[in-house]
Amino acid sequence: MSFAKAERAKLLASPRIGPVVVLRLEQVGLDSLAKLRHVGVEDAIRLVCAHVGDTAWANRRRALQRVLREHLAIDQR
Repeated sequence: MSFAKAERAKLLASPRIGPVVVLRLEQVGLDSLAKLRHVGVEDAIRLVCAHVGDTAWANRRRALQRVLREHLAIDQR
């Protein structure tokens, strides 16, 4: 599966999150902001790092946290 168009656009509008980041999230089954929020940023990063075999991917932590905070703020309105 893949992110819905609106969610993909929201992710891509965030600094330091590009198409490859979105692809990696989708490859580990995190294909919606709801799933990403449920799993949490730390576990999402661990999943992707294990999938790609490289811990450098963890540099996306702050960008993912920012997206989740924005998503939660929108949900609470």
